[in-house]
Amino acid sequence: MFSSMRVLFVYPNLYTQMGFNHGLASLSAQLLRAGHETRLVNLNENLPPVVTPTEILDLVEAWQPGMLAFSCLSQQYLGGLGLARELRDLAAERGLQLPPLVVGGIHPTMVPREVMLDGVWDFVGVGECEDALLELVLGLESGEVRDDYKNFLCWRGGQRPIEQLQRAAIAKAGSEQNEAERHSEHVDGRQGNSSNGDASSALRESGQAQVEDRIIQNPVGEFPDFESLPQPDYELFDTQRILDQKNGWVGLITSRGCPYRCTYCLNHKVVDRYREDLDRRVSQLGFFRFRRPQDVVEEMRWVLQRYQNVSTFILDDDLFTQNAEHALAFCEAYRASGIQVPFVVNSHVKELDPRVSKALAESGCRILKLGIESGSRRVRYSVLQRPMSNDDILRTIESAESHRLHSSGFVMVGLPTETREERWETVDLLARSGIGRFRCSLFFPFPGTEAHRLSIEAGHVKAERVASLTDFTESSCLDFGAEENLFIDKLATCMPWFVNSRLDLFGTAPAAARYRPLVEDVLGMDLETWQEFRGRVREVDAEISRAATDARELHYAIRYNASMGVRSDFFLAEDAGIEWLTAAARPVPERLELALSKQGH
Repeated sequence: MFSSMRVLFVYPNLYTQMGFNHGLASLSAQLLRAGHETRLVNLNENLPPVVTPTEILDLVEAWQPGMLAFSCLSQQYLGGLGLARELRDLAAERGLQLPPLVVGGIHPTMVPREVMLDGVWDFVGVGECEDALLELVLGLESGEVRDDYKNFLCWRGGQRPIEQLQRAAIAKAGSEQNEAERHSEHVDGRQGNSSNGDASSALRESGQAQVEDRIIQNPVGEFPDFESLPQPDYELFDTQRILDQKNGWVGLITSRGCPYRCTYCLNHKVVDRYREDLDRRVSQLGFFRFRRPQDVVEEMRWVLQRYQNVSTFILDDDLFTQNAEHALAFCEAYRASGIQVPFVVNSHVKELDPRVSKALAESGCRILKLGIESGSRRVRYSVLQRPMSNDDILRTIESAESHRLHSSGFVMVGLPTETREERWETVDLLARSGIGRFRCSLFFPFPGTEAHRLSIEAGHVKAERVASLTDFTESSCLDFGAEENLFIDKLATCMPWFVNSRLDLFGTAPAAARYRPLVEDVLGMDLETWQEFRGRVREVDAEISRAATDARELHYAIRYNASMGVRSDFFLAEDAGIEWLTAAARPVPERLELALSKQGH
């Protein structure tokens, strides 16, 4: 007889970008369709109240879930791990038996054995787990004791080895204390007992070996059939509140998979895991999957009926334009639907068919997002494995703009082995391109990626800072030396100013003379002066942007978030309520005049 399970999802998402987790919504929908119940604890400071571990345990006692399922990014994993440990401690104090603790998401997928060795989890999920989690839920609900669940790391015999984990933890603590004492003796000039250190190290290694021997890493199963998955469970999240805080932007996915092997992305590791476990070529894995365009349109209709103030759909596919026929079919279905909400897509500078550009513009696409990443050819090819030239980038931006698509580029600074000259190349490429907007972030080497290995080999990783980072837009865990660290921070914070100051190298740009002295002042600041000034950057940017606007000077300003530089003709048109396709049909000077006249300038 079928018996349903309650699954409590936990999403540690503090001090980072607030958003809708497509993976959790899909997992929940799969469980709901099978008759199970789900709830979510979404921990984000922008969605108060942020519940405490005690309150989560109260919920566990009251609702009686059969599983606690965490989803963790790398920056939030330590927070999730700490929460799981605290829940176990609090439960022990109350004499409460916790249900199995399961963790999945990007970080566990990239370094699953490391996560399992933390000892707090009963199961660690790898890859896409819609089918695998359902199988795990069914097995646990039926009382099966198994250790062979696909896509999961399990403990041998299906039981978490509490005694071995406790012994290993004691051995590790003793070894660390011994190391600290030896270090103190060394600093004081006293002679430490090396045999004690050797013994404690051996004990720690023995304890870890016993724990490792209890881990079973099962192979992954097939990728889920994307077309047959149910519509994501929007109700799992407080979607209306998230939507309102994101100015009406709603994300959807029409495809899964990406053909590229960028060193900083998880996709290459995911593909390698499936290829190894299933013993197939990449072309036989079914990694690239596409939803029927009509199903996506119906999901959009449902969202519009269920939620208020939807202003923009974001198609969060890794690469929407990789399959031209799919992109064209979606554009046709969307245009035929009569939905008037604009949408945004991700593209690649070498994956934009002119037919797709035209169809996107005609069907209501507002922004075309491109991964530029660096202005340095060497960095793109050798460090990031993104084989594309500056001409590729410039041509794609020009093609998008010619179809009146507002172009948006992602760039990173503080990349492994990157030099200051190469960082200036990124500035110059943005200035030369005339791109509609760009987002600048500090590079973060996700554990398990090739870029993480490169960062370690180059000696850039500051281990003590990795644990403290929750976001990749405002801080870096890489060390390039004090002088370069300061330059990188200034560049990432003030990238629109740097770009504006170089605009006249590539054409007539009166704004360059306005911004160049400001950039020179920033570059001349020492660390203390910069830290005092840094908090005023948005205020100063607003002031100088107003002056440039009044002078009818095309420029970039910090808009929408602290890491985004937006071209003034776009944000002025938006402020004036002018549809971008209408504004973009005019030459830039006329766009500026039209927008300013609407605002009474």
